[in-house]
Amino acid sequence: MDNTITILVGFLGIVVGSILTFVFQYFLKNRDLKLRIFEKVFERKWEAQNRLISCLNQFHREEEHELYLDKEGEAMFYASVLESKEAFLESLTDLRKTWEETRHLVEPEATSIYVFFEFYLDYLLEDLNNRDNHYNSIFVGHVLFDEISDLAEALTQAIWSDIKFQMNNPTKFTSKKHRWIDPKIDERMKQTQLFNLSELYYSEVPRQHG
Repeated sequence: MDNTITILVGFLGIVVGSILTFVFQYFLKNRDLKLRIFEKVFERKWEAQNRLISCLNQFHREEEHELYLDKEGEAMFYASVLESKEAFLESLTDLRKTWEETRHLVEPEATSIYVFFEFYLDYLLEDLNNRDNHYNSIFVGHVLFDEISDLAEALTQAIWSDIKFQMNNPTKFTSKKHRWIDPKIDERMKQTQLFNLSELYYSEVPRQHG
């Protein structure tokens, strides 16, 4: 009887040990598979997001104009993307092209910011076209530099936030429901300097040296 119990206990030990080993190996393999998938997806997202960030850098750059002073009498700086209307259109086209090629790897928060940023830039382009004989694009770049740079920075930070999340949570993928059309986008636009550009433009027109 004692031998039978010993054999049964030994047998059960072997069975339980085998089950635990199987379960452990299953979860280990499953985790390894998730990590390999993550590495491939993250590599693609990293490349796409860095392309976007590099593209956005042009909206942060400013240039000094040697012939003009701002209203404070200091050297006038302006957004380099507004060196001319043609330069602005080229930058906007570059941003759109980069976005179309990478948007499937960008999270909803960044997408929401991009949607407004593109709407803002389209509004600006339309304004430049409608007032072609009245606006100097460089002066517009002076008036709107901070606002354009801030919007580009908000999008850049949203992209970096997603990168940091993925690095700290290698087996999780951020996913949120998102309404692609912002019903309040027109209201947001009314709060921008761009919406009041005509008033700001003529109140802040730089003057020439001398």
